[in-house]
Amino acid sequence: MNKPKTIRFLSLLLLILIAMMSSSCESEKTATGSVYAFSTLIDISVTSTNPERDLENIKEIILEAHKLCDNFNEYDDFNNICTINRVRDNVEVPEELTKLLVTCVYMRHDTDKYFEFKIGSLSKLYKKLIESGKEEDIPSDEVISSELEKLKAMKLHFYQNTISIDGEGEIDLGAIGKGYALKKVREYLLRQRIRTYLINAGNSSIIVGEKKGSNDYRIGVREVDNLVLSKKHKAIGTSSLLEQNVTINGELYHHIVNPFTGKNDHYYDTVVVVGDDPLYMDLYSTVLFMMPLEDVKYAVECFELDEVYLCKDKQVIYEYQREKS
Repeated sequence: MNKPKTIRFLSLLLLILIAMMSSSCESEKTATGSVYAFSTLIDISVTSTNPERDLENIKEIILEAHKLCDNFNEYDDFNNICTINRVRDNVEVPEELTKLLVTCVYMRHDTDKYFEFKIGSLSKLYKKLIESGKEEDIPSDEVISSELEKLKAMKLHFYQNTISIDGEGEIDLGAIGKGYALKKVREYLLRQRIRTYLINAGNSSIIVGEKKGSNDYRIGVREVDNLVLSKKHKAIGTSSLLEQNVTINGELYHHIVNPFTGKNDHYYDTVVVVGDDPLYMDLYSTVLFMMPLEDVKYAVECFELDEVYLCKDKQVIYEYQREKS
C-alpha cells in the first residue's frame, strides 16, 4: 500500500471512530423517577443509552435493599431483619445480609459503640412518639434504662448464613439502610459504566456521578445558609434533627437516639459528611451527630473523611476538609 492510500485509509478510519463516538454520545438520554423506600421518597436521575431500563433496575435494587433491612415487615422471598428480630434463633438469611451484619459488628467496635445497630426496640418507641405526637408516648427514664439494659445484654451469633440473637434487644439498620441501598446502586452504575447520575435518598444519603461535560453537581443543604457542595463521583451523608421530629411541651424529639443515654441528645442541627462509600457516609453522619466537637475533630481523622460540616441555627459552626495528597 503506498503512502497516499495509507493516509486516506487512516483518515477514513479516524472519521469512522469519531462518528461512532459522536453517535454514542448523542444516543445517551436521561430518565428521571422516584421510588418510596426506607420511609423516604428517593429521587433518581440517570443518563445512559438505555435510561428507562437503568431507572427500573435502580428502583429494584433500592427496593430489594429496603426489604432486606426492613425491621417492621417480613416478605415471602427471603428472611430479613424483621424475621431475625421475631424468630431470633437460627434464622437463615441471604449471604448479603450476613455480610452487612458483620460490617455492623465491626463498625460498632470502630466507632466506640456510637454506631449501635442493637437499639431497635428503643428506636421503635421514639418512632411511635414521633408518629403520635402524644405526651403519654414519651419514654420514661425507667423504660429507657430497661431498654439500654436489653441493648447491653444482646448478642448476635453467626453460623454460615444463619443468625441467632441472645437477649431481648432488636436490630435496627436505620443508620445505614439508605447508604447500603445506594452502595448497591453505585456498584450497578459502575458495572454499566454509567457516569452521569444523581440519586437523592431524602437528602440524608446522596450519590452523584458527573454532569454532562464532566461538570460537578451542585448540592444545597437544607436549612443551612450558604452551604452548597460542588461534587462529582462522591457520596454525601446527612443527619439532621429537622427530619422525623415532633415538639411536645417545648421539647424536641427526633429519630436519632444516643446509644449511651437512650435519649435525643444532640450538639448540632445538621451534620454533613462527604466521601467515597455511601454506606459509611450514612453511618458516619449519624455517629458524628452525637459526638461533642472535640471528639468529632479526632474522629474525622480516624474515619478518613473528605469533608465534614457541623451546622447549628442555619450556620456552619465547624468545617473540615482533608488535605489532598
